[in-house]
Amino acid sequence: MQIQRGTDMAKVLVTESYLSDIADAIRSKNGASSTYTPAQMASAVEALETKKCGVVLDDVIGNLSSGHLYLPSRSGTISFDGVKSVVAYALAYKFYRNAGLTGATFPDLTTISTSTALAYTFSTCTYLASLAFPELTTVSGTTACEYLAYNCTALASVSFPKLATIGITSNSANNRNFYYAFNNCSKLTEVRFPLLTHIYCNGTAANQGTFAYCFNKSVKLYFPKLTTIGKGTSYTNETAAKNIFYSCSGITEIHFASANKTAIEGSAGYSTKWGATNATLYFDL
Repeated sequence: MQIQRGTDMAKVLVTESYLSDIADAIRSKNGASSTYTPAQMASAVEALETKKCGVVLDDVIGNLSSGHLYLPSRSGTISFDGVKSVVAYALAYKFYRNAGLTGATFPDLTTISTSTALAYTFSTCTYLASLAFPELTTVSGTTACEYLAYNCTALASVSFPKLATIGITSNSANNRNFYYAFNNCSKLTEVRFPLLTHIYCNGTAANQGTFAYCFNKSVKLYFPKLTTIGKGTSYTNETAAKNIFYSCSGITEIHFASANKTAIEGSAGYSTKWGATNATLYFDL
């Protein structure tokens, strides 16, 4: 068989075996049992979806800059279905400065335990309005979510309904988990952590606090289950633990459960509001 392409009249010999191999490759990807003519193969290939990290690659391949892969500007939301854990740098910068993304959810993600896993992932996505982690229970990577949604000026809703623990108890550095994560998110007014019980922060400097520089716009925080704020049980330095909200000038209110008042008042950093100097503390949940 000879194939003529375009107007240059170039001819290429294509054997039946070659076409059969292409058809087999298509079927191995789409799971179909169809037979294909040469004329049908191009559209069959275009219809294939290759997935990585639960995202259709066609959605993310497009712009490569400074070694980072960006999502092409488009309107809509994206869901990372099937992603249960994220390794270091896996999604770092992946949607940085995206101009069309309006929402993102990680419906199956349960654990973030590596540094820089979600660093800058949605930073400066100025149309991003919602961000949800419905199954996330643990965040322990040193800089796991730093700059996660920094400068997302349309972000109004952030959900961590099952997050139970931030940090680790062992004698190793584990801090800055949400460093700058929601800084300059001017429409974000409330962040709720309904099941969060423990925040451990192991670090030797105040600016290594869990949420350091995180909130510089007016925001209220709610922790109805939180009982423990401090260093890991095997760690010695309390500096970072006493400053989990270091330089979070925008926090106006922090709400805790009345039943946990004694435990919270006894935590390291309580007297200085863990660095949230403009906040008023309430035990009214």
